[in-house]
Formats: sequence, C-alpha cells, structure tokens
Amino acid sequence: NLKNNFLKALFNIQIGNKLVIVFLVIIFIRLVLTTSQDLIAITYAGHDDRLFLILAENIINGHWLGEYNNLTLIKGAFYPLFIAASYFAGIPLLLSQQLLYVFASVIFVISVRPLVKSPIFLTLLFCFVIFNPISYASPISNRVIREGIYISLTLLVISSTVGLYLRRSTPLKNLFHWSALLGISLSALWFTREEGIWITPLLLLVFVPLITTLLQIRRHTLNKTILNILLLTFPFFFLLLNSSILSFINLHYYKTFTTIELKNHPFVQAYGALS
Repeated sequence: NLKNNFLKALFNIQIGNKLVIVFLVIIFIRLVLTTSQDLIAITYAGHDDRLFLILAENIINGHWLGEYNNLTLIKGAFYPLFIAASYFAGIPLLLSQQLLYVFASVIFVISVRPLVKSPIFLTLLFCFVIFNPISYASPISNRVIREGIYISLTLLVISSTVGLYLRRSTPLKNLFHWSALLGISLSALWFTREEGIWITPLLLLVFVPLITTLLQIRRHTLNKTILNILLLTFPFFFLLLNSSILSFINLHYYKTFTTIELKNHPFVQAYGALS
C-alpha cells in the first residue's frame, strides 16, 4: 500500500506487487551484467576525460571550476557536477551513471503506462529500453565523458514530455510532477552538452497540442488557466533560472556572464568569420 500510494502520488499510477518484483529482478540483472566493466579515463585527453576530472576535482575542493584558462568554460558544467555529486555520495562514477540510466528507464515505462495496459507488454518494453546496448557500450558508458549520462538525460526529457502529453486530460495535480521532472532533466541535458537545441522539435511537437488542451479559456476559470500557464512554462523558466545562476557564478569567479564560452557572441562571430 505504501508503495502504491507513493507511485500514485508521484505519477498517478498504480503497479502491482508482482510487476514491481519483476522490474526489480530485471534491474538487478542489468546492474550485475555491467559490474564487470572498468572505468576508463584517458589522462592525455585534455579536452575530455582529463578536463572533466580536473573540473570535478576543483568543485570537490570548493574552488568551483578552478583556475581560469582556455578550457575552463568550453563545456557544460553539469557533468563535472555529476562526478562531484557521485564522489560526495560515495557511489562509484560508473555505478552512478548506470543507476541514472536505470532510473530513466523506469520513468519511461511509467510515462507510457496510459498507452501500454498489458503488464506483459510493459515488461517487454522495459527490457527493450533497459538493455539498450548503447547504454553500456564501450567506450561510451565506461569512459569519463559526458555521453555516460547524456543518453539517460535524453531519455528523461523524452519520458517527462511524453508523460505530460499522455496525461493532458487528467486533473492538473497529476501533471506537476511531470512538469518538474521535465524542468530538471531539460536543464541537466542543456548544461551537459552544447547542442541541446536538437531536443526542441520534440518539445514543440508535444507542447503545441498540450497548450491547446490546457488553455481552453471557455472551459476553465481564471485561476485554473493561470495554473495551466505556470505548469507549461515551469520547465523553461527552470532552465532559464539555472542558466542565470551558472552565469552569475561564472561572473563572480571569471568576470564573464556566460554558461559556456563557445556560445558567447564574440566566439560565434569569430568562428563564423573564419568559416
């Protein structure tokens, strides 16, 4: 009952005890199969493995991203923060990356639950997603590079977006958790790699009909309309808030108001001129 109440409170879903046990067994097998992998850090990769380890070490030591140089702000800050978080949590980095993918897989299955009613098909879908070879393929998953979490973050963004869309006709209280999860996962994705713009077509494809459904003024009171607007704008507001926080931190430490220098107008303008 506690388990069902928790899931229902979070995602408006109830899952049977047998199905939960099956999922836990699948997760256990998935984690066991990846325990034989070794974490690899190419120490001479100054723009990748080595850079992320240096940035994470500086964060752990309380120095933000460390001394400013030409590499300090060329990549998103989320992966070094993830490495530091794994360190403080006492979880090996490779395991924490695998746990993040497992979590994303579970959220995906929950998100499509309104479409997949059969427990058997739901289990097969879960197996299909959680045993996706790219999630444990070498050297993507076992190097100290951003791709180790980027796949999981992408799946979380997709899952939370689908979860919102499929529940657009349900009571408003069932949607806030999906909106919050989308805001968190979208921000993490955006500050992990620089080309996050590619995810926006999916958001537009889903949010246009979602807006149409939630903002039918004639059917809603003013208060409910305002809540719908807050629900729809929260993920993007949260992304903007995180962008501002990161920019102010970098302004404090490095006297530049930016999240990533490669997106700065002077750099883009110079690169464009060279191209």
